[in-house]
Amino acid sequence: MAEEPNISSLGSLPAELREIIWDFCIPTTDVDLTTAPPLRPNEPPLTKVSKGIRAETLPMYYAQWPLTIRCIHNEGDGHTTTNPWYHSIRPEKLKHIKRLWVYFSQARLHTGRLVYEPLPHSWLITLKTRENSFEASAAPSYERGFWAVVIWRHLEEVLGGLLDNERIGKITAADLEQLAHFNPSLRRRREKGFKG
Repeated sequence: MAEEPNISSLGSLPAELREIIWDFCIPTTDVDLTTAPPLRPNEPPLTKVSKGIRAETLPMYYAQWPLTIRCIHNEGDGHTTTNPWYHSIRPEKLKHIKRLWVYFSQARLHTGRLVYEPLPHSWLITLKTRENSFEASAAPSYERGFWAVVIWRHLEEVLGGLLDNERIGKITAADLEQLAHFNPSLRRRREKGFKG
């Protein structure tokens, strides 16, 4: 990092006022649930100015940035996989995450190669750490078909486990792994009353 700039006048302001200033300077990440989400965070330049400013602004950035979990359902073998890139986020950053963007795609074998088609199943999940709860909003194109119900019940089950253990504000990469990995085909049979 560069030499610490002289920010004595800014540092003398009350923390609440500095937070308002940082809030104006940190770009918000808009979520369009009808599109494929970006994978990785893009920490704004403000978080790299100095150690002091970084300590104040990085938690604010990660609290508003939606962590993306892109899941691919392989129609051939019935499993869902993901790129577990979120393991690269250090726990001290991960603990500030308050929004999860869960997006499902489907892979079909077409003329000898996998073709990825977006499913109309995309949710923005807001973690409410103070209340130990969560809210979810679905894509406008959300169709409450059978697959949507199966996927949502899985997400609800994993998030419910975090609520039960009062860990909604202490999410880990392993928790994200649980959200991303499941076999919808087996779950679908179970939902229909079949034994899998």
